[in-house]
Amino acid sequence: MYARINNGVVVELFTPPSGFTLAECFHPDVVAQFVAVGSATVAVGYLYSGGTFTAPPAPPPPTLAQQAAAAIGKGLAITSTSTPALDGTYACDDATQAKINRVASFIALNGKFPAGLTAMPWPDMSGTVHEFPTTAEFTAFAFAVANYVVELDAVIMGLATTLPAASATIP
Repeated sequence: MYARINNGVVVELFTPPSGFTLAECFHPDVVAQFVAVGSATVAVGYLYSGGTFTAPPAPPPPTLAQQAAAAIGKGLAITSTSTPALDGTYACDDATQAKINRVASFIALNGKFPAGLTAMPWPDMSGTVHEFPTTAEFTAFAFAVANYVVELDAVIMGLATTLPAASATIP
């Protein structure tokens, strides 16, 4: 087996097909990038220097801002004290926030759910649809998601140094 090296990093592992040499498989300029692996344990991403392969260093842990950005994608766990059927982990990505805000704005302007609905169906991240029975409960849900995302945004911007809890309780 051969390792193709680019800037001191293994970028490809290659074993010529039976009956062929490396030189028969590639242009001489490409062949010059390969070194024989021998018995070394090697994988793409390993470092190569002075005839020695070494595992790459472990990546640094994610920054607090990266953790906050990832948390947005993991959603917010909601617990309802009055309607346990609403309990679930809900998405809070940008597209979902926009949908939540549209419904919350309609409620704020009209005092009722849109489209003549008497309850607001809303899926959690697993796809289970929950029925918000009152506009107050949906508004509390929208408030909880907005608070959570704003707190995460503050961490992302470096204005806060603590991740918020990924859960909220609504009435």
